[in-house]
Amino acid sequence: MFSYRIRHREAASFSIVLFLAWCAIVNWLGAGVEVQPIAFTAGIAAGLLLHELVHIAFLMALGVRRLIIRPLLQFPLMGLSISHNVPLEKRSFAVEEVAPILTLTPILLSAARLTGGALRSVLLGASLINTIGSSGDLLLIALVVPFGNTKVLDRGVLIEVSGCRADKRLLIPVIMVDYFAWALISVFLALFAAMHLFSSS
Repeated sequence: MFSYRIRHREAASFSIVLFLAWCAIVNWLGAGVEVQPIAFTAGIAAGLLLHELVHIAFLMALGVRRLIIRPLLQFPLMGLSISHNVPLEKRSFAVEEVAPILTLTPILLSAARLTGGALRSVLLGASLINTIGSSGDLLLIALVVPFGNTKVLDRGVLIEVSGCRADKRLLIPVIMVDYFAWALISVFLALFAAMHLFSSS
């Protein structure tokens, strides 16, 4: 049995990377970032709910019937925590974890591009929180990739992997994701500073 709890540094770093990716996609789609604050905030609240509903729908499709839903207030991990007592095959676990970002984010951003006003702000807010809220999900997927034929039990911010022995080397993918995230953030900040200097000269 091997257990792992998401650490705040890793969640924060990957959330920033996902935020930058979201900004790039919004710019590429031409969805615009001029938002109405109240509608945008409402969108964030709706996005949190939609994110968890997608998790719930996929878990129920995988045969999980009893779910435990709790508030998650561990900055930067904010929202809801869903746990259960049904070990999932590694592939099923990965599909369930990645479901919100692969389904909701494209739908919400595409809809935002086609709308305007308050509705666009709601859709952008929902897509943003759904995207950066997937940081923990993607980190957990990175963690279980090295495991072979194992089962994963999701206890919210803690997962238990059965069918293997504890080995610190299995944390290498998560550590590499963290280092890659901060390297990417550094490159982005350097490019932003360079662009600012050139534009002001």
